Amino acid sequence: MAASGDPLQYQATLHSIRGYMKEYGRDPDGLLPGLYYNINVNEDRESAFDESMRFLDTYYMTHYKPELVESWLAWGSPEQCAAKLRQYVDVGVRMITLRLTGWDQIGQLQRCIEEVLPKI
Repeated sequence: MAASGDPLQYQATLHSIRGYMKEYGRDPDGLLPGLYYNINVNEDRESAFDESMRFLDTYYMTHYKPELVESWLAWGSPEQCAAKLRQYVDVGVRMITLRLTGWDQIGQLQRCIEEVLPKI
């Protein structure tokens, strides 16, 4: 299960893994490609990103560079979040575990379920 990178990098890695599986006599169709990803649903895209930065810095007790957080975060409106996650689905991801990177965990969960997931 990957946690960051871009969708094309994920696709290339998945292709390699499937090749190794064939080489070692394993059925690549038995593989369930997964992604561990962060999400913050908020129409104010800048606020969503800022809240995610604070949340992740607090969670990990460190200070991440914005470029790193961008590589493992879907943020913004439900449409923007779904579009980001859909990029991974389009390259082979079949299971996504989401960490809600906002202080209103229940509100974020509800928005993900009702507004983001139906759009993927």
